[in-house]
This record gives sequence, C-alpha cells and structure tokens, in this order.
Amino acid sequence: MAPALTGPITIEGGWVRKDGAWQRDCEADASTRTTLTSSEERAPVLTMLDLAHDVSLRLLTVQTKGQGLSEKDKPGESLIGVHLSSTEKINVLLEQVAIVAGKGGEGGPASAGENADNNCNGVSDCSDGKDGENGKDGDPPSEGSSFNASGYVPSNGNPGTSGSHGANGTKGGDAKTEICAKCTGEKEDTCPNTLTSYTESSKPGVCGCGGKLGEGGKAGQAGGASVGLLVVGPIEMSLNNTTVKSSDGGGASPGASGAEGQQGEVGVQGDASVTCPLKAGDAVCGWSSSQSKCLVSNATDGKAPGGTAGGMGGKGGKGGKGSGGAGGPSIAVVQVAGAKVKVDPVSSSLEHGKGGPGAEGAPEGTTAKLKEYP
Repeated sequence: MAPALTGPITIEGGWVRKDGAWQRDCEADASTRTTLTSSEERAPVLTMLDLAHDVSLRLLTVQTKGQGLSEKDKPGESLIGVHLSSTEKINVLLEQVAIVAGKGGEGGPASAGENADNNCNGVSDCSDGKDGENGKDGDPPSEGSSFNASGYVPSNGNPGTSGSHGANGTKGGDAKTEICAKCTGEKEDTCPNTLTSYTESSKPGVCGCGGKLGEGGKAGQAGGASVGLLVVGPIEMSLNNTTVKSSDGGGASPGASGAEGQQGEVGVQGDASVTCPLKAGDAVCGWSSSQSKCLVSNATDGKAPGGTAGGMGGKGGKGGKGSGGAGGPSIAVVQVAGAKVKVDPVSSSLEHGKGGPGAEGAPEGTTAKLKEYP
C-alpha cells in the first residue's frame, strides 16, 4: 500500500545525472526528456484520485500510446493523459508540460444474435403451431458520449430484442390400451381356471416443438475518447508554458443483425405397446408339460397402436437488429463537477482532433479544446 500523502505533491522532470550528482537540465527541450507512459489497458497514463493537497507537474511529457484497443462487444479504449480528482478545493499547476493523447479506439464489433433453446415435451405443452413474432430493432442512442466523476461514459447503441419461439404443434393422438391375457395357475389341476388380464399401453403422439427463437443482435459500441486532461471536483488548475493535445476520437461500430428463427419440428407418432396375447376371443389357460407352466392358448397376439403424430411446430421469430454506437469525443481538457482550468493564452495551447463518426445515424463524437460537464 502506498503511504498517505500529507502535503503538497510535485512531480518534476528536467534533471540529469552528471559526475555522480543530479543537476538541472537547462536545455530548451528539457521537458521532452522526461516522458511518462503506460502499458496498462483502459487506464490513464497518470491517475491521481481523491487529492487533498496541492499538486505541481513540471518539465515533463505525458504520452499515451498511439491508438486505443478495439475489442469485440466493448467500447473503444479511451486514451487519457492525466486524470485528477478531489473532493476538496485544491490548486494544481502544470508548468512546461506537454500532454499528448492518442486516437481513441474503434468501437468493438458487435456480435450477431444466436438461437435460444426451446424445451418442450411434446405431450403436455402442445399448442396451435403458429409462427413466433419477430423481435424489434434497437433504438439508436439519443445522446452522444459524455463524462462524469468516474470518467468516460460511452454512448453505446441498444441491442435488438429477441423474437419469440414458434408455438408447439397441435396435440397428437392419445395413447391406446389393449387388454392382455395371462394365467396365474401354478399347478396342472388348477391351471384352467386362472385366466386373468392386464393392460399394455402405447405412447401418445408427440407434437412438434416450436422453432427456436432468434436472439437480437448486440449493440454497436461507442468509439473511445481521446482526452489530454480529465479534471474532476473543485480543483483550480493553471496551465503555464504547457500544451495539451488530443487526437481523433474513435469511430463507433454498427449494431449486429438478429438471428433468424428456426423452423419448427414435425410431430412424431407414438410408439406402439409391446405385443401380448389378447384376452378377447377364445383365450384359455392350459398346462404345458414341457415347460411345467400354466400358459395362455388359443389367443391372438396383438399390440396397441401409438397415438397419431401431432402437428408441426411454428417457425421461431427473427431477432431484431442492434443499433449503432456514438462516436468517441476528442477534447483537450475535460472539466467535471466544478473543476476550473485556466490556460495562459500566451504561453500555453490546447488542441483537439476530430470527433469519431457515429454508426448508423448515432451522434458523432464531441470536439472541444475545453469542455465542462456536471
């Protein structure tokens, strides 16, 4: 755990090691020789949160990587040079500092919908075999991406809604039952009078399960932001001999298509019962000397037919298409929750790139040198 900071903080470059001692680097480009970078993904190069004391950054460069990541079903990676926050009123000074944020990542490609299982037993849950309803397309985002106290708030698209399963087919025929004969006698003299009955039943006809629904396509993802400075809370910041540059925001990705619903299954005739000697007719019991058993004789073998096949299930409904995401912003300095950044108009400069394009009619990314958010 890092020790608690009990006083003002200064992070300063512009030093060189010479003859075993640290000395000031008095060259004009001294601030370019101390460069802060980071290989951590989806994180600013320099993050200082919940500050309670004044901060100074001097004679250094903060440089993000050149372009943010693009990952499936995720907003493009935002590249932010410095992120500072405080809940107390503090002063921050940037002097002879250069901050360069690379291009925001492209919104990750959206995944297409899949088919969801439709579990049915085909006997107790039969229906009318109608096709399922199609899902609806996702609504486009009404607003562009923004910022709050936690950082970047990407305005992704909305997923399409899923269709509905096709209805299960109509009910199949009922099971049938046959009355079978058997003899219960255990001795030759009592055998003829022991004819009795039992039943064998077939299986009912099975209706076809409704076709699997198509899931909605996933939402298009917002492009990542390119931001030099993100300042949150009642911080008063001054920029002297300092440049802050953001590159282009990332472009958004379109929404994905929903899956087609699948065809329903056909009904199946029920299985017939096992074959047995039927009690109807001239069935009698007689003693078999060779087998030493009381057996049914003069009976006709038969079996109960299976129930007729039920109707075919309806086709599943198609999933709706996802909508596209908003483009990523390009803003040199973002002020949130009352932060105030004063830029010396003579010695300092702010520069932004282009806003990332929105997809499928979604808003493009905001561009500004200095932008304030609640």
